[in-house]
Amino acid sequence: SAVAVASYNSKPSILNVSGATVNYGASYPKGAISSFSSHGPTTDARIKPDITGPGMMVVSSINSVDPEFAVGGASYNRVVSTYTSPVNGNNYSYAALQGTSMSSPFVSGVIALLLEANPSLNPQQVIAILANTAITDSYTGVIPSGGNATWGAGKVNAYSAIKQVLQGAGIYHSDNTPLHVLLFPNPTKGNYSIEYQSEISENISVEITNATGQKLITETWKAQVGTNNYSIDLSAFASGVYFTKITNSKTSFTIKIVKQ
Repeated sequence: SAVAVASYNSKPSILNVSGATVNYGASYPKGAISSFSSHGPTTDARIKPDITGPGMMVVSSINSVDPEFAVGGASYNRVVSTYTSPVNGNNYSYAALQGTSMSSPFVSGVIALLLEANPSLNPQQVIAILANTAITDSYTGVIPSGGNATWGAGKVNAYSAIKQVLQGAGIYHSDNTPLHVLLFPNPTKGNYSIEYQSEISENISVEITNATGQKLITETWKAQVGTNNYSIDLSAFASGVYFTKITNSKTSFTIKIVKQ
């Protein structure tokens, strides 16, 4: 069930906090597999890695007390920006690093998004989604079904992976009415989300009815300007067809949802 992640050279150079360019392009050509990336297969002949993530010069937060990234430290030239906390006045740095220690957490973040979109995914489904949506190019070459021992299925594609989960789980998206709403997953095992885009701060009414028109849930929530998320739980109700009516200050819209 573990996802093994390789690394490719996603960015060969950076502009550091001192305004200097640090370039590793000669040793790490952009787009190629990283020289430090481990190759498969496993000792029991399984194809690994599963997927390849960006692992060269990836910017992330740095331990604020690590002297290596302080002014004069051995890796200070990799610091790209600093932030002074208004809470405690401490300075925090962001620096570019490389390794599967960067590509693995990148892919972990993508998987977290997949599970947020559909919490019922199992490890095999996650690996399949990453494989089905992976990027191939002149560096990966044509990858056979099941992957290869250098790239796995190819380069991770976060956008396409999330898109496949939403489509696979079911989605309703309305942007042709005053209500800009996203509802997923549909069908649902009980819990589903309403994502609502609001131009103002307003009260939103949510009403859930069954196929006979009986009101089961009536709730109101305060939407803020921008993206708002609201969760509905139908776990206590029987499988079947239900209707979600969403009403704002201007109009209302009803969406059919199926509970499995």
